[in-house]
Amino acid sequence: MTNGSFRVWVLQYDEQSAFPAPTGAYYVFQSAVNGSDSWNEIVTFRHDDAVAIARDHVQFINEQVGYVFMG
Repeated sequence: MTNGSFRVWVLQYDEQSAFPAPTGAYYVFQSAVNGSDSWNEIVTFRHDDAVAIARDHVQFINEQVGYVFMG
């Protein structure tokens, strides 16, 4: 997602376990200035279950400020 100045990207990684138990997922939120391929990690969130990421969980306030939430 982008607001014209910067972009936000969310990566999902399934949790790995050596035991036959239910596993969750990790969600890594990253941002980059438009025109750049240099991504910076904002936050990593672990959820007990792999869930879909709602697009409305990434919000832009203006050209300089945005926020993400999950959980």
